Amino acid sequence: MPTGSRSALYGAPRFSISPARILFYAGWLRWYFALPCVALLVLGVIASLRSPEAEAADEQRPAIPAFQLWTVMALALLLASVSGAGGYGFQDTHWLTHNALLKGLIEQPWPPVCPIEGGSFPLVYYVAFYLPAAAVGKVAGWQVANHALFVWTLIGLVLAVQWAVLLIRPGHLIAAVVFVLFSGLYLVGVLVTDPWRIRFGSWDQIEWWAAHWQYSGNVTQVFYVPNQALAAWIVAGMTLHDLSKRKATPRAGFVLALLLLWSPFAFLGLLPFQLIELRGNRSLPTCLRTCLSTPNGCGAILAGVIALFYGSHFHRLGLESIAAPAEHGFVFVTNAVRSGDPASVPLLVVFYLVEFGLYALAIARAPVLRSCRKELGVAVAILLALTLYRYGYNNDLAMRASIPALFVLCVMVGRALLDPEFARARRLLVAALLCVGAFNSGVECRRHVRGIRQTGTLVSWVPQEDVPDLWTLYRTRYWGTGMVGNYLGSMEAPFFRLLAKPPRA
Repeated sequence: MPTGSRSALYGAPRFSISPARILFYAGWLRWYFALPCVALLVLGVIASLRSPEAEAADEQRPAIPAFQLWTVMALALLLASVSGAGGYGFQDTHWLTHNALLKGLIEQPWPPVCPIEGGSFPLVYYVAFYLPAAAVGKVAGWQVANHALFVWTLIGLVLAVQWAVLLIRPGHLIAAVVFVLFSGLYLVGVLVTDPWRIRFGSWDQIEWWAAHWQYSGNVTQVFYVPNQALAAWIVAGMTLHDLSKRKATPRAGFVLALLLLWSPFAFLGLLPFQLIELRGNRSLPTCLRTCLSTPNGCGAILAGVIALFYGSHFHRLGLESIAAPAEHGFVFVTNAVRSGDPASVPLLVVFYLVEFGLYALAIARAPVLRSCRKELGVAVAILLALTLYRYGYNNDLAMRASIPALFVLCVMVGRALLDPEFARARRLLVAALLCVGAFNSGVECRRHVRGIRQTGTLVSWVPQEDVPDLWTLYRTRYWGTGMVGNYLGSMEAPFFRLLAKPPRA
């Protein structure tokens, strides 16, 4: 990626996200559906880069200084090297699932199936993160696949951090530090809800201080769910850049479609930003012309294919006795909350303040944010709304659909911190809030460094034969088999009846 090119950074995410899409179409679809999908993907990438509106917006982006690129790469390498990706560093519990998915994608023909007690069912999950490494693993084996997964993670992290720096202040490396350390003020939440925890020094993980809700910090996202966070950050960066130009770009729908196979939750969380980019202050005919552009048309068709894939998850599987459906419902209904205690309004208010409210109040009057208050308002509105409805055993909707809005908030906080026109006292307040939030990043890094010291090596892999499949994992290591249903689809769904190749066990 040439450091002086104004369009290189915008083009790189498409070509870094697209290989997973190509592998999915080739591996899951019948050839006469796969070829048109790949053609539409390539056409959408080319058209979105070459459209006059897109080129005009990209020309306004500052060139990337070489020292900034190398520094961001070094910072990303340091973080990725302890994250657990590909066996580099210490692997948190989520990596039990990541490893099981990677192994299944390597060992089984595509589309893969999940053998469980009630039979074999097709795997229906957001698999984009694993596909390039799994393709390498089919040829070169398990260890090479893990190396490939680490490199893939590193590329995504470099692009995500680079977008954050570009949007906060190009060439200012404090912006990279702000992005990496950005997190909710969990220390304050712990002090409010469980002050005894300080006395006993239980600091291994503090993000679940509110029990019913969690908005994960950036370091936590890298350590636990890079499969969702990396692409969400990259696409959010692309979207925020286009929003800053206040000009209709015909690629908004295509950019959003790129994200769907990586994280449907992040897709939903980014959708409101795409809608305000589309509508803005423009007339209805202009909006329609933008919607009907070549990139957006390609994106709509490709998103429809992925939506059919996910839709097969909601067909009746007949596994109610061993795989419960995902928990869902309004949070203030007791049976929609995991813990036995119902959620309370006072706790929710504290959650709002601790997770994003104090940041938003501190930066609200920053002069540098005059032109982007709408984006900040949309981010806050999303973070407010996501707390009211629960979906998933661990409230996955709130945790993952919040990623784009938190990225936007992080960028705004960074801009306010580095704004010379912002009152010095306010900037000191923003810096203090960031330091409190960084405590959680320190807790996460401390746990990973301690795990590396305990194993005595920076790079280690679980032997392939010791990695359990999803059914064995949830039956023996996790919270029972109920969550296995999150990964299963129905062969009777339209996607598998009409579009997909027949799965082979």
